[in-house]
Amino acid sequence: MSVRVQLVLERPGFRLEVDTGFPGRGVSGLFGPSGSGKTTLLRAIAGLERGARGRVEVGGETWQDGSRFLPPHRRRVGFVFQEPSLFPHLRVRGNLAYAERRAGRGGWALPREQVLAVLGIESLLDRFPGQLSLGEQQRVAMARALASRPHLLLLDEPLASLDAPRKDEILPLLAGLQESLRIPVLHVSHSPEEMLALADEIFLLEDGRIRASGSVAAMAGWLEGGKGSGAVVLRGRRRAAGAAGGEATFLTEWGPVLLPEGEVRGREAVRFLLRPEETSLLVGEGARSSVDHLLDGTVESLEEPGATTARVRVRLAGEVLPVPVPKAFLETHPLRPGDPVRVQLHRLRVLPGGVGKAPGPAAPPAPEERP
Repeated sequence: MSVRVQLVLERPGFRLEVDTGFPGRGVSGLFGPSGSGKTTLLRAIAGLERGARGRVEVGGETWQDGSRFLPPHRRRVGFVFQEPSLFPHLRVRGNLAYAERRAGRGGWALPREQVLAVLGIESLLDRFPGQLSLGEQQRVAMARALASRPHLLLLDEPLASLDAPRKDEILPLLAGLQESLRIPVLHVSHSPEEMLALADEIFLLEDGRIRASGSVAAMAGWLEGGKGSGAVVLRGRRRAAGAAGGEATFLTEWGPVLLPEGEVRGREAVRFLLRPEETSLLVGEGARSSVDHLLDGTVESLEEPGATTARVRVRLAGEVLPVPVPKAFLETHPLRPGDPVRVQLHRLRVLPGGVGKAPGPAAPPAPEERP
């Protein structure tokens, strides 16, 4: 159920012009500064911007083109806004039932019981919205969007109005929910951490246009400080053998890593953020270290961007990681392309939520830059 969007919307001092496709399953993250057009794009896809010209096609069904414009209530969209916007006079049960009635026949995007359980709202069904915390209201809003049996789920910064503790509470729930969905999800956020934790594909918006796009692994550097930052997102799954000595082994694209069980308790799949400045090299036969995370690679190339610092680009299972080293290190350890080295990962930051697909052997594609 792929999504194809070709839209132009003009306003005084602003022009939205998007021509792109979104995957038919998984989370497409729309990231960019305030005013870049993220929310406007979601509203246009949902049919809430009558001034938007162009084409919207979801799963082979045309919602809009030069001769056709389906109104919002006929587009099978689940929309979650920054504010929950629940009906205050209806209990939670009533809010969900209203969405089900509007949707007509058919099942939820996920089984109803699974949605209620994952979002943790079974005990809230007989409460009114005014009796719920803001975090609880937002969880109910997500359930209501899924109760409408959408073909496309639009999330417009659903965590933006929450404080840090509530956000930390909902983010893992949202990650688990999105992992199970078989419909496309467009998720808007200005939080790099949120994008890295939740998105499978990332689209960077700036001044109403998509400037770059790619997998979360390929786009991590852009989100962490710009195209050349070299930051990487790894996905790992718990090894069936389990944990030993209070540590759990996770298999990643680059090899196994050990993590404290307390950081990953109850999680079978996680994402890690790795910054090049948090790595170093070991060179030579039999090189050993007390650092738990050691990955074998080969030298791809050497760069000398500074007077005292160099970068050794190390190939690890198809991906290249730029590892910073002092130039003095290269004087005592001369390296050439193809030389074997070991990369020490001094820190692997476990991202919140972090539910991801099993890692594969292929390298992530490079980001696609747009003119």
